[in-house]
Amino acid sequence: MAFTKLPALKGGPAGCLNCGYNHGVLPLDTVLAAGFGSCNVTKGDNFVYNESPHSKEEPPTLAKFEEMAALDPDHDWQVHFYLPLRETSHQRHAPKQWVLVREGEGFA
Repeated sequence: MAFTKLPALKGGPAGCLNCGYNHGVLPLDTVLAAGFGSCNVTKGDNFVYNESPHSKEEPPTLAKFEEMAALDPDHDWQVHFYLPLRETSHQRHAPKQWVLVREGEGFA
Protein backbone atom coordinates (compact mmCIF):
# COMPACT_ATOMS: atom_id res chain seq x y z
CA MET A 1 0.00 0.00 0.00
CA ALA A 2 1.53 3.31 -1.10
CA PHE A 3 -0.54 5.63 1.10
CA THR A 4 -1.44 6.14 4.74
CA LYS A 5 -4.89 5.20 5.92
CA LEU A 6 -6.23 8.05 8.01
CA PRO A 7 -7.94 7.20 11.31
CA ALA A 8 -11.64 6.43 10.91
CA LEU A 9 -14.15 8.70 12.65
CA LYS A 10 -17.49 7.62 14.00
CA GLY A 11 -20.45 8.81 11.95
CA GLY A 12 -23.44 10.55 13.44
CA PRO A 13 -25.56 13.70 13.35
CA ALA A 14 -23.81 16.65 11.75
CA GLY A 15 -24.13 19.63 14.05
CA CYS A 16 -27.82 20.44 14.10
CA LEU A 17 -31.00 18.64 13.08
CA ASN A 18 -31.00 20.41 9.69
CA CYS A 19 -27.44 19.45 8.74
CA GLY A 20 -27.99 15.80 8.00
CA TYR A 21 -25.95 12.78 9.00
CA ASN A 22 -22.28 11.99 8.50
CA HIS A 23 -21.99 8.34 7.52
CA GLY A 24 -19.16 6.39 9.15
CA VAL A 25 -19.00 4.35 5.93
CA LEU A 26 -20.38 6.15 2.87
CA PRO A 27 -22.96 4.04 0.97
CA LEU A 28 -22.00 3.26 -2.63
CA ASP A 29 -25.34 4.60 -3.86
CA THR A 30 -24.46 8.09 -2.56
CA VAL A 31 -24.99 10.68 -5.30
CA LEU A 32 -21.89 12.86 -5.60
CA ALA A 33 -23.58 16.22 -5.79
CA ALA A 34 -23.71 19.01 -3.26
CA GLY A 35 -26.17 21.39 -4.86
CA PHE A 36 -25.06 24.47 -2.91
CA GLY A 37 -21.41 23.71 -2.27
CA SER A 38 -19.21 21.20 -4.03
CA CYS A 39 -18.19 17.58 -4.18
CA ASN A 40 -15.05 16.03 -5.59
CA VAL A 41 -13.15 12.77 -5.73
CA THR A 42 -9.39 12.63 -5.52
CA LYS A 43 -6.82 9.95 -6.27
CA GLY A 44 -3.73 11.06 -4.42
CA ASP A 45 -3.19 14.70 -5.36
CA ASN A 46 -5.24 14.47 -8.57
CA PHE A 47 -8.89 15.32 -9.06
CA VAL A 48 -10.79 12.44 -10.68
CA TYR A 49 -14.18 14.16 -10.39
CA ASN A 50 -15.13 17.73 -9.62
CA GLU A 51 -18.82 18.57 -9.51
CA SER A 52 -19.87 21.17 -12.05
CA PRO A 53 -23.01 23.21 -11.36
CA HIS A 54 -23.35 23.72 -15.14
CA SER A 55 -23.30 20.05 -16.10
CA LYS A 56 -26.32 18.70 -17.96
CA GLU A 57 -25.45 15.11 -16.97
CA GLU A 58 -26.78 13.33 -13.92
CA PRO A 59 -24.18 13.32 -11.14
CA PRO A 60 -22.45 9.98 -10.59
CA THR A 61 -22.74 7.77 -7.54
CA LEU A 62 -19.84 6.64 -5.41
CA ALA A 63 -20.16 3.20 -7.03
CA LYS A 64 -18.60 4.58 -10.24
CA PHE A 65 -15.44 5.55 -8.36
CA GLU A 66 -15.42 2.35 -6.36
CA GLU A 67 -15.09 0.51 -9.68
CA MET A 68 -12.15 2.73 -10.63
CA ALA A 69 -10.51 2.38 -7.23
CA ALA A 70 -10.88 -1.40 -7.30
CA LEU A 71 -8.73 -1.45 -10.44
CA ASP A 72 -6.12 0.85 -8.87
CA PRO A 73 -6.28 0.31 -5.08
CA ASP A 74 -2.73 1.38 -4.17
CA HIS A 75 -3.61 5.08 -4.15
CA ASP A 76 -5.27 7.41 -1.67
CA TRP A 77 -8.85 7.61 -2.96
CA GLN A 78 -11.07 10.15 -1.19
CA VAL A 79 -14.44 11.80 -1.69
CA HIS A 80 -14.96 15.31 -0.27
CA PHE A 81 -18.18 17.23 0.34
CA TYR A 82 -17.99 21.00 1.01
CA LEU A 83 -21.41 22.14 2.18
CA PRO A 84 -22.70 25.28 3.91
CA LEU A 85 -22.97 23.76 7.40
CA ARG A 86 -20.60 20.81 7.21
CA GLU A 87 -17.79 19.26 5.27
CA THR A 88 -16.65 15.67 5.18
CA SER A 89 -13.98 13.48 3.64
CA HIS A 90 -14.24 9.72 3.22
CA GLN A 91 -11.18 7.65 2.34
CA ARG A 92 -11.31 4.23 0.69
CA HIS A 93 -9.92 1.80 3.27
CA ALA A 94 -10.99 -1.49 1.70
CA PRO A 95 -13.19 -2.74 -1.12
CA LYS A 96 -16.58 -0.99 -0.89
CA GLN A 97 -15.54 0.80 2.34
CA TRP A 98 -15.21 4.57 2.08
CA VAL A 99 -14.64 5.57 5.70
CA LEU A 100 -15.25 8.98 7.31
CA VAL A 101 -11.84 10.51 8.05
CA ARG A 102 -12.55 14.25 8.35
CA GLU A 103 -15.39 16.49 9.48
CA GLY A 104 -15.59 20.26 9.39
CA GLU A 105 -18.01 23.10 9.99
CA GLY A 106 -18.60 23.99 6.36
CA PHE A 107 -18.30 27.39 4.76
CA ALA A 108 -21.29 29.30 6.13
